[in-house]
Amino acid sequence: MIVLFGDLNDPHLVSIRDCVKSKKIKCEILGTDENSLLQTKVSYGDAGVSVSQGKLCLDVFDIAGAFIFLPIFIDSKRSDQNFRFWHASWKEFLYSIYDHLQDFGVVVNKGFRNSISCQSKMKLKEVSRGLGVPHPKSVITNSKSDINDFFDRAESVAIKTLHQIYLEKDSSPTMLLTKIVKKEDFDDFDGLGESPLYLQEFIEKKYDARCIYVGGKVISCKIDASGSDYGRVDWRAYDLPRTIHREISEPKHVKSAITEIMQEMQLDYACIDFCIDQNDVWWILDVNPFGKYMWIEMATGLKISDEIANFLIKKYL
Repeated sequence: MIVLFGDLNDPHLVSIRDCVKSKKIKCEILGTDENSLLQTKVSYGDAGVSVSQGKLCLDVFDIAGAFIFLPIFIDSKRSDQNFRFWHASWKEFLYSIYDHLQDFGVVVNKGFRNSISCQSKMKLKEVSRGLGVPHPKSVITNSKSDINDFFDRAESVAIKTLHQIYLEKDSSPTMLLTKIVKKEDFDDFDGLGESPLYLQEFIEKKYDARCIYVGGKVISCKIDASGSDYGRVDWRAYDLPRTIHREISEPKHVKSAITEIMQEMQLDYACIDFCIDQNDVWWILDVNPFGKYMWIEMATGLKISDEIANFLIKKYL
């Protein structure tokens, strides 16, 4: 059996599950969202680990392949101590299952812990530098002198998040987007006690690309938000009427670079973001082993879910 871990209603997982099932192979989603966990029974003892969720009754030993898309829902909207204890207990249990499955070699990306580590901005910088893949100058710091020094070395600077968290605006989910900043924006920055900032040289780009890596295959989408005042800096502003999505064939050297980075990071699946400058240089910006793609599939017709389903079948069954 192939098991997909994540939100029970996530369209990515629903699509992958349906693709696998269309080939007469058993595949189920184990919900890691709050509503699903509220309806889940688990047992760990001498007989092993069993999980019951709705109509799904699962013995962990029956899992031949596991794709962890959302390890557990994000606990960031509640302050109640009872809820935090409940969430922490589920997190510990689920993480133990992921480690258990990793020991059997049945988890995509060589295991959940490896996926987590490969989200690191520092790791991407070191790996891309070691392989000679263009990556913008960057600094992670809460030192005022280091911030000033970086502005002296970079023509244009953008501030980015080290890690996205759940945020709301007007009761709707939102995120912190990349923003171009100036040296004087940090005149009042004290440094002591502040969290680390992630500053990166801003590349004046023609367009962006999201490349989805699936078991050795690269599927790429051109994302052109140059006609949008909001999307020009960060296409995730989702000014969709002014943002063009279409399939693109990445240059051979870029595909080779992606393959080398994925092999170095020991990843089977990831979304890799690039920006392409005015000289057609592909600058790598991010690697996300939990990256999303469904809007691309819907906008372009690319069969990404099919590729993931075929990969899971081929690798684990």
